[in-house]
Amino acid sequence: MHVLRHPGEVLAFVETYPDPCITALIQHRMEELIDEDTSMEELVVFVILEAGDGIEQLQAQMDVRVMSDLGSPLWEVIEEHATCYELVFVLSSSGYGTLIFAPKTEAAPDILDLCQEHAYRSPPYPPPDAIDAPVATDTAHRGGFFTPVQPKETNETSR
Repeated sequence: MHVLRHPGEVLAFVETYPDPCITALIQHRMEELIDEDTSMEELVVFVILEAGDGIEQLQAQMDVRVMSDLGSPLWEVIEEHATCYELVFVLSSSGYGTLIFAPKTEAAPDILDLCQEHAYRSPPYPPPDAIDAPVATDTAHRGGFFTPVQPKETNETSR
């Protein structure tokens, strides 16, 4: 299990990890989440599961529960990508969270079964019909975790 808590760890990981889909997703999430006012350490930890890593290993390593005692999911979303599943856990009201990437060819059967049952299938990035158009990403399925900032409208009559 790879646990990436700092930007330097992410850079070293993406240079050597063999799956370009996962490395591109991590880089994209970094661009979405991190800015000059927010450091990676304040907002996110990336976890990439390795061969045999399943729910028990994930919960023990990260001190994150996947389901409540009553069987309710504790993740925000599970998204299916070409070569992996992405599980999003928001751990505090500040937005701090963990993004877990479960490679389809390596993760343990228990986590793959969970992902297959609950995953949202992401559209190709960018969508094929938006080659020359600006990309508008629908983030509603993520519960607002990656919601882009919308410009505020001004009302001339309210002055």
